[in-house]
Amino acid sequence: MKHPELAPPNEIIVLARSKAWASTIRRHLSDSKLSWVLDLDGLEFEISKNRSVAAIVEIPVADVDAICVRLSHLDNNSHNVRLFAIGQKELQFWHPLMRAAGISAWFWSPLQASRLAAVIERQLLAVKPRAVSLESGFKSQLPWANAVDEGFE
Repeated sequence: MKHPELAPPNEIIVLARSKAWASTIRRHLSDSKLSWVLDLDGLEFEISKNRSVAAIVEIPVADVDAICVRLSHLDNNSHNVRLFAIGQKELQFWHPLMRAAGISAWFWSPLQASRLAAVIERQLLAVKPRAVSLESGFKSQLPWANAVDEGFE
């Protein structure tokens, strides 16, 4: 029996403020399970649920430094969520800061949405199932079925 806590995470968290990016992401990632958030606090909360593989964050050029500082706290997180940035072409001047914040790739035009979808699809395929807790991982590796799996509660 496959344990639900060992299922691979499959959500993609999206923080998109502009209508152009939001509709483009909805169109190109329609087969994926999208979780939309309104701000960085919502993004952190969704990542903590441990069901996500990737997070797409629209970064306005005016707030790139403050957002990258907040995103740097999520870099190298135990949930292994990959961060992707979307925004304007002027983000190219902030490339070193975005890399330092843990952003895997950034896209500046909705015309690049198919490339973004391909990168996220590769990330979805690369993620292996993981245990939520040490106990559930230990139980799943036992050479015998445990009482809960057999219906002996």
